[in-house]
Order: sequence, then structure tokens, then C-alpha cells
Amino acid sequence: MQTFRPKARATYAEQSTNMTGEHSLLDFLDEEVVDKSGEKVGTLACFWESKPDRVAYYGVKTSEQAIVRVVPARFSTLDEYNSCIQVGFLASAIRAAPGWDCSMELDAWLQEKVHNHFGLVSAELHPNLKRHSPPSPDGCES
Repeated sequence: MQTFRPKARATYAEQSTNMTGEHSLLDFLDEEVVDKSGEKVGTLACFWESKPDRVAYYGVKTSEQAIVRVVPARFSTLDEYNSCIQVGFLASAIRAAPGWDCSMELDAWLQEKVHNHFGLVSAELHPNLKRHSPPSPDGCES
């Protein structure tokens, strides 16, 4: 198991797709995602942001599964030093989270399903989420 060593970190409240500092969240696409104990879970496949440019959910492609799992960005930390994202949930919960396609928008039904799965019963739903995923081979973001 990889040792998680936090250094330069941005907490959930500071995260945006246009982070101040050296990196944007777009730079973390395809980088490692670790759980709250530091165990590697997978890689960041995509993310959805709410207004104003705040990350609401991550699409995590788990190491053992081909499906992308939707994980709330709440309780997460970006680690620029190790080029990874630490989410505030256990690996077992992430691996069992609702799956979704990165090319699809997240509707209220799925957001509620994700919140219930992670025990975020009173969490706010985000209308009009903006989707971000790696550029397609022709160079256009999907």
C-alpha cells in the first residue's frame, strides 16, 4: 500500500476547477484517488462542478472495476505534492458507490442516491452541474 504523505493541500472549501496556485483540478484527471485512511482506490476519471466553480462530485475509476463510481467531493483534500486526491470516505464505500458514465450529467435522482449511500442525508443537491472529463482523442473535452 502506498504511504500517503500530505504536503501542499487544498481542502474541499478551497477546491475549484481554477485553483489558485500551481495546478487546476483538471491537472488531477487520471491521478490517484485515495480513501480517508490513505489506501489507493483508483484514479480520477472525471468530476462535476456546481456554481460557482466548486467541485461537487468526483468520478472515481476504481482499480478493481471498470465502472466509474460517483463520490461526493465533500470532505476531500487535494494533495499537490503527491498528485492525488484524498476523499473522506472508506475504500469499501467508494467501491460500492453508485456507478455512472463520465459523459453523462448527474441528475437529482443520482445525487440523492449518492448522498444516501454515503450517509449525507441532509446534503444539498446541485442543479446544473458542469461535467469535466479528459479530452477525447480529437482534442475536444467531452
